[in-house]
Amino acid sequence: MMPPLGRRAEEALLGAVLLRPQQLPGLRWIHPQTLALPGHQELWRLLHTMDPATISPLTVHQALRELSEQRDQDRDLPSGVALHALPPHRLSALADACPDPRRGALYGGMVLDAAIHRAVDETGGQLRQLATADVASPAEARTVLDQTQHSRRRLERLGDSWRAVPETVRTILDTPMDRKISLAERRTAARQDLRAEATTIASLLSQPDQLPHVGWLQPGDFADRRNRTTYQAMTALADRHAPIDPLTVAWQAARLPGARHSDHELAELTRTGLPCRAEHAGTQVLTTAALDRLDAAGHRIRQAARVPAIAAPVLLTEAEAAIAPTGRDHQRLQAIEHDHQREHHGASEQEPAPATYDTDPEEIDL
Repeated sequence: MMPPLGRRAEEALLGAVLLRPQQLPGLRWIHPQTLALPGHQELWRLLHTMDPATISPLTVHQALRELSEQRDQDRDLPSGVALHALPPHRLSALADACPDPRRGALYGGMVLDAAIHRAVDETGGQLRQLATADVASPAEARTVLDQTQHSRRRLERLGDSWRAVPETVRTILDTPMDRKISLAERRTAARQDLRAEATTIASLLSQPDQLPHVGWLQPGDFADRRNRTTYQAMTALADRHAPIDPLTVAWQAARLPGARHSDHELAELTRTGLPCRAEHAGTQVLTTAALDRLDAAGHRIRQAARVPAIAAPVLLTEAEAAIAPTGRDHQRLQAIEHDHQREHHGASEQEPAPATYDTDPEEIDL
């Protein structure tokens, strides 16, 4: 739904051009798609095809009607919107809605600001949709994250559009907020795999020498805060070449903030842990965490986009910061994939095992 102020800004921009059409050539940095309403887009596109000296509500209405008739006759032309829905009195109303026709560039900046908020909101929704993909491997998760490049490029283009705004307009609209904005957090995680997390932790506790093989795993990949603390404690001990057992891990975890397993729980995890399972289960932990962070990024971006008080450049910076962790996740998933490929190639390049025979070779009839 379009905010009332966004509609008023579009009406003021169009009204300013209808009343002072000589400023139209200096407003070409405002693309038709910047306006939200289809009728406003069509009108803005048409205005740029007309001689500014001839623009008035009456001549614009005549041009709209001719364009509408042309589209009705030529099926090769896009149908567009009902252009006849902008009669002279509607165009006059647009002119009347303009507070000051001399400020077309400022109203245009407001329109672009609103358009950036809409586009960022839409980008956040697309990221959340991507996060729902059904994936079963790091390669598939990396393919999903590859698609976030489109979102990054879109944010970059929006930034370019804002930098094309006249500096005097940007100076007015880039007003810093005088209060801190608190964005609503997600109520629940979109994805979590507690079984894979428990398997990873238990396997590492039972066989700590697996830790170097999951060096790409990070504490933040664990949704369960106790697993997160336990993994952080184990990596801290490993970095100091200290012994890793339920008691030392519990002792180290007690020095870390947040929830943690008791020493009895750690002993039970150690007892039930399966050796050589940490890398496989840890890969699933990272895959799940990467997609959940993608959903979290989309949520945060959408929440920020729905706060009109956040100026466009600040919003774009916030969106880029929210999406940045997905790039790091992509690199880690790619590293895992390359490791698996090297292991596969290494195994295939080994000397083949000698042939075995069910009978004595000398007895084989050649």
